[in-house]
Amino acid sequence: AKFCAQTLSFEDIGFYREICQGTKLNGRGNSPALDLRYDDYLPKGISARAIQNDKIKKGKNVCAFNDYQMRNLVQWLKDKDDEARDENY
Repeated sequence: AKFCAQTLSFEDIGFYREICQGTKLNGRGNSPALDLRYDDYLPKGISARAIQNDKIKKGKNVCAFNDYQMRNLVQWLKDKDDEARDENY
């Protein structure tokens, strides 16, 4: 799943689309908001080549894995803070 998330930043995702379609990189804890679903970044009803022509979609794909890691790091820090707070009470 990590490999598939990284392929979102590749120039031609068409090759990986068939392999990675339906994969999900689970986030920290039980929060679905922290997951990265490959299908959310695939074009709907258009060719994969359309992403290369749309700079906003391409940027969203390039940042997908980095955003996933950042969201999960923030959650990890929050969990650690909550644990420390609980230990002090």
